[in-house]
Formats: sequence, C-alpha cells, structure tokens
Amino acid sequence: MKPWFEDEADILKFPLPKAKVIRMPNVQEYPDFITGVSDLQAKQKDGTISQETYDKLYTDLIHRFMKKESFDTPWYLREATLQRTTPTSVSTYIGNINQLLQKNAKMPYGKQGEKTFIPTPGQKVKKLNDPLTGKIDGKDISIKTNQLYKSKAIKGSERKSWNVGYVSEGLFGMGLFLALLANRSIVGTDIQTGVLRYLKTNGAKVTNTNRKTKDKISLQIYLPLNDWKALIDPQTFDHPEILAHSKSIANYVMNSEDFRNMNNQFRTNKRIDRIEVIADGRSEQKATTVDVYIRYTDGRTTRFERSIKSGKVKQFGQAPVGGALDQKPDNTGRYSREERWDYQEKFWENMGVDISKAENDFLDVPSLKDAFDFSYKAAADSLNKELTGDKRERITLRNIFRSTQRFAGAKMVHIYSGGYRVMDFKKLDSLVGSTNLKAIFNPTENFPRVSITDEKDNLFLEFELKTDKYKASNQINMGPLLKEITTIEKRDN
Repeated sequence: MKPWFEDEADILKFPLPKAKVIRMPNVQEYPDFITGVSDLQAKQKDGTISQETYDKLYTDLIHRFMKKESFDTPWYLREATLQRTTPTSVSTYIGNINQLLQKNAKMPYGKQGEKTFIPTPGQKVKKLNDPLTGKIDGKDISIKTNQLYKSKAIKGSERKSWNVGYVSEGLFGMGLFLALLANRSIVGTDIQTGVLRYLKTNGAKVTNTNRKTKDKISLQIYLPLNDWKALIDPQTFDHPEILAHSKSIANYVMNSEDFRNMNNQFRTNKRIDRIEVIADGRSEQKATTVDVYIRYTDGRTTRFERSIKSGKVKQFGQAPVGGALDQKPDNTGRYSREERWDYQEKFWENMGVDISKAENDFLDVPSLKDAFDFSYKAAADSLNKELTGDKRERITLRNIFRSTQRFAGAKMVHIYSGGYRVMDFKKLDSLVGSTNLKAIFNPTENFPRVSITDEKDNLFLEFELKTDKYKASNQINMGPLLKEITTIEKRDN
C-alpha cells in the first residue's frame, strides 16, 4: 500500500549544488592588514565575492587592524628600546649602562621610556640580552638589558654631532686643491695640514698659486655648520675613520686616472689657468647631487664633477615623503595623507612606475605605516609587470638605469678606510638589452622596502622608507651588483 503523499504529488529531488560551497573570508584569520586586503582584492577580482561583500569585509578588516596614529609617538619612534641597536653602538651602550649600574641610577624602561626601572645594586652586564633585576612600580622584576629605553644617558652625550660623509667631502676638496697646487706627492697628513692652514671661514674662498705653472688655484668649502666645525677642529683627525679617509683621498689624487688626466692637462697646456675647486655639502641649497667640482674661474666651463661617498654608506639618492615632523617646516599644519600620497606618486612616477592602484588604500587605511607599505607593494607589482616582454622590459630597465644615473648625478668616488673606487653609471646604458631584473617587496619590521635583483638574487638596487623624529625620505641604496657593474677603477691604500 502506497503512502498517501505519493498519491497526492510527485516527489521532487532536492536540487544539487552547481558548484562547491564558497567559504567566505574570515578577517580574523589574516595575519596583517596588507595580506588581508590583497586576498580580498584577488577574490573580488575573480568573482568569488561581490563588490558589496568586499566593501563590508574591507571595513571589518580596517576595524580589526585599526591603529590610531599618535603624533607624539608615531610608529617609527615606538621601538626606541635597545632591541634596535647597530652593532657599532653596542659597546658604547654597555659601557654607559654599567656606569649607571655602578651609581644605582634609575633608568627609563619600555618602548617610550614610560616606566622607571630601579636596578638591584651590584650588577654588571656584558651583553644586551643579559638579565637585570630590580623594581618597576615597586614590584620585583627581571628584565633583559635590551628592554631598557634608549635614553640620552645610555646613548652617551659624547656621541659626535658631525657627519663623516660631509667632513670627507671637505677633505676631498682639500685633496684636489693641494694636488693642483703642489709639485710633489701628497700624503694623508698633508690634507690635515692644508685644512688647518687654509680654512678659516665656512664658504669663504682661499687662493694660492702653483709656483711652477703659475696657475691660480682657488678652494671653496661650504658645509653644514656642525660638519664645518668638525673639519677645522684638530681633534677630528684623531678619529680613525677620518685618518683613513685622508689617506685614501691622497691615494686618489696621486694615482687615479680619473683625476690625474685632468691635472696633467692643466700642467702641460702652456697657459696660466684660473681654477676653482668647490666642495658644496649644503645639500638643501644644491640643485644637483654633485658634491665636488672643478671649473674655470669664469664659471662657464666645468671640467670635473664628482659625487662623493664615504665609508660603508650605500645610499646615493633620496626623495621626500612629506616630512616626519609633527608640523610642516612653515608651521602651517600637519601634512595631510593626500599630500604624502602626492610625494609618493611623484617619486615612483619619475622612474616610470605606476602605483595608482594603491591610492585608495593609502588614503583610507588608518595606519600611516600601512599606507606606505601599500605604495611600496604597488611599486613592486608594477615593476614586475613591466619587467616582462622584450620591449616593455627594455623600456623599464632604461627608466631604472636613467633614474640611477640621475640620483648619482655624476661619476661617483667612493672613499673608504682601505682605499677608493670610481664608479661610472653611464656603463648601465650598454646593459639594457642583456640584463634581467625583478622586483621584490620585502619590508622590514618597521619600514617598507623594494629590492631589485638579478635572476640569481644578487641585489642591484634597493628603495626603502627611512624616517625618524626629524625627517623622512624615500632612500635609494646601491646593491653589490650595481657597485660591481659601474666600477671603472679601484685601488687599495
């Protein structure tokens, strides 16, 4: 006997799904804001989620990762403990900490120095990860030394207030001046003697005559005030790096074909020349990245232009990002997010890189750090897109190489403790058709970064955001591959 319902109607099968059930993204599962947005954008693009769903999840994502920017303690100042310490500073910090421990002095603790650590008497540390015992808020506690706040007492008041690079520019100018003036070999101590003899006023011109050729040689050195004071201070030449750089500069002016060829032309042209050597380190007043140049006194003919780099520095260019200061330099208020975006867009646009897809995220995301991350990630994506296909790749490489040449400004002389090297960035022109590069977005813990490497991951060029309490910039750094390709001369001391 059939059930009654079979007599009343046909049994309809439950409809089978046409596709697998789509699992909606869960914003709680994303490790960070950038990853979340990238995944949502990909799902919205391939139709997995609708625009309406994307908008809702994007809003949820913002609320989850929302960080309110504090203009008193922005993100780049929040990690001011000793956990962020350069290796060359470790011994200084440990020495100053031990001095404070001997005095049982109170020390600020935490990322902003917001708490006070009172150490237990009789302690001494050898490493920054050594434990320290004491009290915070009246409670016994054990901390790692590197959790202490990087205060002035720990950093040390004796830290030099001058820049080795700027002082070296002045020494380089003096080395050229003496080489054009003298009819004998120049050594490192001659440069120190020349500084103390000739330099009296920052930016003033001094003139002397080559006794053999009768050429009139002038020198003008113009540096930031602290660096000028250091240049003419005899104690500065006790600094081991300055002593080594003086020796390397003497090596350059006596042995480098880069300079000797021009010097010989002046000496053998059978006429009396009037020559100016100018070392201009006042970068805020410079129209180019050239640091030292030689020209005829008429000012119309320049014979020699060089960008000077010293020590272990890898930076050779920078561009503003809208300032790191709470206020604009003219005190008209804080930089808006729109103004910062304009700086970023122009910076990358000058290299032929389109970051327009990051504009909405840059303007909307609460955290300024995340905003810059978006712009750098968009730059890496755009570069990789353009570094495919023969014609597009050649155009993109040419843009990168021309930008590199523009940042360098001229031939570059790198002065370091062991000698010197001369780099000519025009060598890059011949490599446009034979070089394969790729871009990688690889941010640090605190700042965004884009690296450009070859197929074997050798670093060619690096862009990174650098900022502190006083300034901020997009910094352009040389990789070992770029240095190797462009070097035309190198000599050890």
